[in-house]
Amino acid sequence: MTTGNRDLSLTVQRTVAFGDCDPAGIVYTPRVLDYCLEAIDELWRTMLDGRGWYELNVDHNRGTPFVNVNMNFTGPMTPREILEITVELAKVGRTSITFEVAASQSGRACFNGSLTSVIVEKGTMTKVGENDWTIASVRAFIES
Repeated sequence: MTTGNRDLSLTVQRTVAFGDCDPAGIVYTPRVLDYCLEAIDELWRTMLDGRGWYELNVDHNRGTPFVNVNMNFTGPMTPREILEITVELAKVGRTSITFEVAASQSGRACFNGSLTSVIVEKGTMTKVGENDWTIASVRAFIES
């Protein structure tokens, strides 16, 4: 998503660790979701002035449970090359946010996915209002 002059995506580089791999020498499938979450956390930090999931949960009583995760695998990932993961803010709903994530190694596509989470008050697990500071901050980031 691009709005005005603001590109709402970022790319992080990650080394695939040997311990992240299965006996076939490729990334163990569940680790891919961890990679996505690490990249999304970096985008949260960008959008919320340095506040990521830890601060949202501990300091602001906000949770972001995922309500939809869709992943497509297009190529193996190994420890041999740097993995580049791009995360993009795809949609901001009334109380939800959708991220698109894609990764590649040496220009070869490895996976892409769409992850949607709902913003909730952590203590009660109830959706925040559509004017909650979290959603409002993301909208302000988009518009700046």
